[in-house]
Amino acid sequence: MLERVLRESDLAAWLSPEDLAHLQGLRWLAYKAPDFLSLFVGSQDFSRWEAHWWSTASAFQSLTACRESIKMFFKDTGKEQVLGLTPCLNKKGLKMARLLGYRPLGFMKNWKDEVCLVSVKEK
Repeated sequence: MLERVLRESDLAAWLSPEDLAHLQGLRWLAYKAPDFLSLFVGSQDFSRWEAHWWSTASAFQSLTACRESIKMFFKDTGKEQVLGLTPCLNKKGLKMARLLGYRPLGFMKNWKDEVCLVSVKEK
């Protein structure tokens, strides 16, 4: 069962100091379990949200937790879609996005200058 993360300090176990610094000034929503974190980051005008996740659990448990966190995000925000930005070198992440039902939109570089697949998950 996932619980909502309310403090930025709860993210520190999963994110690098550089990643935490990048979150400054952005709206975010996160859900966690002992072996899983999902982080949804909103654009400045809150019109777009990106989903990110980290896990030390098995692939099946991670997939289940991702599905649950996406449902919780849609319920908590009332949004109809969420974007995914998956580094192209992350083969497991790309497979997970496909299994979660994300639809590919194109490619772009993230803030770390990595080429990523941009995809969308609709409610």
